[in-house]
Amino acid sequence: MKTNNGGFKRIKTTSSRALTKSGLKIGSSYCFRVRAYTTYKGRKYYSSYSSVKKIKMNSYVYLVDVIKPYSSSRYEYYRGTESFDMGGVRYYRGFTLWGESGDIDYGYAIFNLQGKFSKITFAYGGKDSYDGDMTTMIYEDGDLYKTISRTKNSLPKNYSINVNDTYRFAIYNSDWVAGFGNVKLYY
Repeated sequence: MKTNNGGFKRIKTTSSRALTKSGLKIGSSYCFRVRAYTTYKGRKYYSSYSSVKKIKMNSYVYLVDVIKPYSSSRYEYYRGTESFDMGGVRYYRGFTLWGESGDIDYGYAIFNLQGKFSKITFAYGGKDSYDGDMTTMIYEDGDLYKTISRTKNSLPKNYSINVNDTYRFAIYNSDWVAGFGNVKLYY
């Protein structure tokens, strides 16, 4: 393994075909390579090194890739190549919540963040082809943190919310179809 611009150092000799390396630091880049060896008559014979695999430890993850809501209603997530449009822009790695104001039937998603993230960021707006005003309430550990709204045909807006030490993160949407695009959780 090699960290950032350092030299390669052996981290383990194993007979397994897989290895998990813990203790990697966020924001750092790491390079890995492997080689095989065999012992014949007491002498080790080594293969050439594999090609180098480089990874960068991001400071964030996408919410829909790592956490599913433990309780939800009218929640639809978008991962991988799945997408939805807000304001004519295509958004991936997010979700929508559908609410109905006539009988105050909320769409909601409740996530257990396990207290291990510092903030959450997302684009918020109405899913294209749905024409109505939206009001969304965000709760942290049962307390109302913020109420956000978008009027019909308004463009999406980016939000950043501090979630230090938050376990129960809940989002309730009262009207139409609210979109939450590119939802990132930061460590």
